[in-house]
Amino acid sequence: MIDTNIPGARKAADSAAVDVGPHRLVPLPIGRGGIAPLPEERWADPGEAIGSLFPAPPSSRIKLSRQEVVQLLRDPSGPRSLVGADLTGVDLGRLDLRGVNLVGAALGRASLSRALLCGADLRGADLHDASLAGADCSTSPSLIRQVFGVWKGRPLRLFRRRPAPLRTCLAGASLVRANLRGAELAGADLAEADLSSASLAWARLTGTILRGARLVEANLVEAKLTGAHLEGAVLTRAHLEFADLTGAHLSGAELIEAFLPHANLSDAQLDGADLSEARLQGASLGKARLDAATLARTNLQRADLKEASLVGANLTRANLCGADLSGADLRGADLSGANLTDAILDKANLAGARLPEAILSGARFTEADLTEAELRAAIGIRAVFRDANLTRADLRHACLLEADLTGARLTKANLTRIDLSGALLTGAVLAGALLDYAILFEADLRQADLFEASLRWADLSDVRLEEVRLLEVDLEGANLFGASLQRADLRGVVLRGANLTRANLSGASTDRADLTRAVLTDVRNMPG
Repeated sequence: MIDTNIPGARKAADSAAVDVGPHRLVPLPIGRGGIAPLPEERWADPGEAIGSLFPAPPSSRIKLSRQEVVQLLRDPSGPRSLVGADLTGVDLGRLDLRGVNLVGAALGRASLSRALLCGADLRGADLHDASLAGADCSTSPSLIRQVFGVWKGRPLRLFRRRPAPLRTCLAGASLVRANLRGAELAGADLAEADLSSASLAWARLTGTILRGARLVEANLVEAKLTGAHLEGAVLTRAHLEFADLTGAHLSGAELIEAFLPHANLSDAQLDGADLSEARLQGASLGKARLDAATLARTNLQRADLKEASLVGANLTRANLCGADLSGADLRGADLSGANLTDAILDKANLAGARLPEAILSGARFTEADLTEAELRAAIGIRAVFRDANLTRADLRHACLLEADLTGARLTKANLTRIDLSGALLTGAVLAGALLDYAILFEADLRQADLFEASLRWADLSDVRLEEVRLLEVDLEGANLFGASLQRADLRGVVLRGANLTRANLSGASTDRADLTRAVLTDVRNMPG
């Protein structure tokens, strides 16, 4: 209600046309009760079928020119409606189309550059090859709120409660190859819209609804998609280089072969998304949710995945060279054949993860949880597993030359035929571990715990086993040539057929040790 007792209010009520910036709004009828509502078709039920809103079949659409559109919109008595109009190829650039009903309109090849489309309804409109460069389609306050009475330079309140904002609706619209470079689409509704091959470079799409939209091969370079809703959207081979997708909702989205180098996907929700063969070099995915996502053969070189959730994700043959996965949750993830060269996985959770034939050279797993992980035939030359938990892990046939396993827990791990030549295992816990036929040439096992471990036919030549607990260890047929066993606990050790040539047993305890057929040539300081 307008209080007409306030000076200037009646004048404002009689003249509803108001200047907003460089654009002038169409006058709206005002009655005793305040501002009259827009025509009913402006507020059509969003759930209503688009076809039922067409005034006539497409074959009988009325062709309108720019001048006719301007005249229709200037008519204060007429509705702001162009439902189903034929505007193919028409230049509508810089026009004020805020709140106009364009449901089902034909706008192919039309120019809407720098047009104001706030609150416009473009559901089902055909905008293929149209140009919307610089257009403003952002969520705007209700048009009714833009009508003000002025008293002493202060806006006149027309409502007690603030009305809901109007959202530009392009749901289901065809925008194939449309030019939307730099367009303002924040908060717009583009659900199910077809934006294949459209240009959205530098566009502002903050909070925009793009659920189920088709963006195949679309250009979204440096677009701002913060908080955008892209659930189930198809972005196959889309270009999103340097795009800002912070907090975006991409659950179930298809990003197959998409280009995302240096894109920001921090805190994004990508549960169940398909990023197969996507390019994410240098991308930021810190704290992103990628549970059950598909990242097969995806390029994630030097990507930031700190504290990201990748539970059950498919990362087979993914390129993670130099990636930072510190604190990431990779429980049950499949990293078969993945390249993790120089990757950082400190304190990452890889419990039950699969890494067969993965390349781990130079990777860091400090304090990582690899409980029951599968690392069969993995290659981890100079990899770091300091204080990592590898309990019951499968490391058969793995190659961990010169790896650092200081303080690592390998209780009951399967290390059959593993190559740990030159590895550092100081203080490692290998109780109950299976190391049959393992190669530990020149490995450092000082102060390690090998209680009840099996090292049958293992190569332990020149190994360092000072002060090692070898109680009940099975070393049958093992090669201990030149091994250093000073002060080692060898009580009850099985050394049948073992080669102890030139081994140093100074201060070692060999009570109850089985030395049947053992080769003791040139053994130094053999206990009596």
